[in-house]
Amino acid sequence: HVLLVDDTPTNIGHLRDYLVAKGHRVSTAANGLEAIEQAQALPDIIFMDVQMPEMDGLEAIRRLRAVPRTRDLYIVSLTSFAMGEDRERCLEAGADDYESKPVALKRVLEMVEARREPSANEGA
Repeated sequence: HVLLVDDTPTNIGHLRDYLVAKGHRVSTAANGLEAIEQAQALPDIIFMDVQMPEMDGLEAIRRLRAVPRTRDLYIVSLTSFAMGEDRERCLEAGADDYESKPVALKRVLEMVEARREPSANEGA
């Protein structure tokens, strides 16, 4: 289960369509507030845009990390900014990984499938 968080419908649409075509379940959110709500379903991975209205991605990550239920979710922050300090800000907020936009579809799929492997073996 993948949660895509971005306020640009085109960005979400391309990623969602690609991941669904590859057999993944995808939920979406348009801002940090919606992301926190959608994260209650405990997705395997969250791709969180940084700059969004209502609540930005960094604040949403901080809030998800502050609650035991969502503390350990795997979060990749996505940002148009490619400066070193932006990467540090994302990681300091609690992101597990960082990718600059536009992120290659193949890279997104690799990250999703890497998260899927451990959970597939947990029940064995």
